[in-house]
Amino acid sequence: MKKLLAMLIALALVFTALTVLVSAEGEDEPDSYFWFNLETLPSNNQADVVFKIPGEIIADGDVTFSAYVYFDENITGAGFGYVNMYSYASEENHRDFTYLIKFQDFAQSTAANRGHWTEITYTANPYDASYNGANCGSVGGKATPEFIAIGVGFYNATGLVKVARLSASQNGEVIWSLDFADGPKLEEGSPLLPATAPLLSCTFEDEGTIWGVEAPNAVIEVSDEPAEPLPENLENIAEGKSYTVEGNNPRGDGYDDNETGKLTNGEAIESEATQENLGFQAIDGTVTVVIDLGEVKDFVAMTADTLYGAWGIAAPTGVSFAVSEDGENFSDPVAGKLTETAGSGDWVIQLYTAQGEFTGRYVKVIYTREGAGHLWVSEIEVLAEAAAPVEESSEPAPAESEPATPTTGDAGIIALAVISVIALGGAVVVKKVK
Repeated sequence: MKKLLAMLIALALVFTALTVLVSAEGEDEPDSYFWFNLETLPSNNQADVVFKIPGEIIADGDVTFSAYVYFDENITGAGFGYVNMYSYASEENHRDFTYLIKFQDFAQSTAANRGHWTEITYTANPYDASYNGANCGSVGGKATPEFIAIGVGFYNATGLVKVARLSASQNGEVIWSLDFADGPKLEEGSPLLPATAPLLSCTFEDEGTIWGVEAPNAVIEVSDEPAEPLPENLENIAEGKSYTVEGNNPRGDGYDDNETGKLTNGEAIESEATQENLGFQAIDGTVTVVIDLGEVKDFVAMTADTLYGAWGIAAPTGVSFAVSEDGENFSDPVAGKLTETAGSGDWVIQLYTAQGEFTGRYVKVIYTREGAGHLWVSEIEVLAEAAAPVEESSEPAPAESEPATPTTGDAGIIALAVISVIALGGAVVVKKVK
């Protein structure tokens, strides 16, 4: 009996191990990725698409670059498919090697496990002028990069390469990432690409044939209908109110929340990201904020802004709102209508607004994106009609009357008696009402 039990336990352990292996293999295949499929070798033997990391976010020190990459088994040629890092002193002079500070093809198909998704990392200091182009302006072996080019493509080879995630980390903090889950539009002028020569040996018209983005779950939709204009006499009743957050993995830096609460401090970001905004890191694609207004109130609109465009931070797939009187039973979520407002440089600020007649104490704001990653936000407002101010009368106050001289005649005595009787009757009536 003991032997049979031991065999059953052993079999159970084997099946458990197999289940874990199968699950791990299934999780390795991402739904969203950038792909580059080169079938014909160009005359210069190289083709790629380059993504941009702004130089201003990188300090002089080691940076860990990471790529979750897939090199197809059928890559052919004397060269290789690659993901590389090129550090340039000038974005305007991208691909001019006299401005090149440092470079490395850190992920190559010749060294990778082809046919499998693999996380490949490379650590180096982009300020170290190991290439040291004549115009990079190096001093003492160092030069300041204006931007870092992360290229995906082929050198002297053809085939298929896919990249699901790119990132850069410094001092243990992710300072830039791109995961393609939101289906970013890669077009001329995109903040994700360098301003000069982002594509080599291909064009933007080649999207869908030589290169493209696979993002089946991207659901960014902008309503063609403009939001209804809000009344002018509104006040933000969420300002200074407390809130809770779920689904966020704190960054551990200045972009985390503070004690006063960045989302309800009444200060919305108007141009570009600063440490006054809040940098969420969604654990599974959803971050939820619940604001406590302190009591049940009536209001007509809820708004929430987001920031994206620079540093590889993509727009969310949506923001929705729900309301509750008890904090447990919430209304069905209402999707916010999207309005883009002016940003600065590569930054774009979006404002999501839900309008109607709402009553509740708790306001839930639901930010969504595809999978884990960055959600950058600034302010949430709950707008109610402001109380009408009490108008002061423009008429002058009546002058204080002089006290009347007591009447001593018979008529005065009679009048006094009548007033006394009326007063007594009034007292009796009041007493009866009680």
